[in-house]
Amino acid sequence: MIYMLEKDINFVSLELLNDSDYKFLLDQVHVAKSITAFEQKIYLRYGYNGDDDQRETDDYPCIGALYPAFNKVAVDKLDFLRDFGELLPVYSDDQTFYVYNVTNLLDIVDFEASELEYFEGELIRAKRIVLREVYFDRPVIFKVCGIERGPIFANCLFKNAFVGAGLKGIEFIPVQLTSAD
Repeated sequence: MIYMLEKDINFVSLELLNDSDYKFLLDQVHVAKSITAFEQKIYLRYGYNGDDDQRETDDYPCIGALYPAFNKVAVDKLDFLRDFGELLPVYSDDQTFYVYNVTNLLDIVDFEASELEYFEGELIRAKRIVLREVYFDRPVIFKVCGIERGPIFANCLFKNAFVGAGLKGIEFIPVQLTSAD
């Protein structure tokens, strides 16, 4: 089973303090380019929706619901994350989080079965993404070729590791699969 990862909106997200940092993340993280050479410290705050917002923080807080991020607890418990991407530290007043740049790209989209909308050659909307079935023998997190600016996916072993470690903050949405034959 493969899942699309979505931020659980029952938990608070993070916001960057400097607007120019959003451009950096858009240019780098969403297209799986390297972030290791980036040396500027990025600072953030919790994105509460007013004083009455009672949502708690979680282990996958994301930045602006667009950029994946993990807290230190998740990074320590999911020691395989670095095998599939880069972790860029970002700082709040009380802790360090890590923007996760997925660099593991798999060519498994079934474009014929998927419903994708393009404008001038650029993907603008993915109504339905169908992936070809693939076997993994370990936890894997990835993006897919042709939809690099799209969602992040993971296998059931990643889900089991995340949930089994007592982590929270990800909604695992099952993805339709077609036979690899």
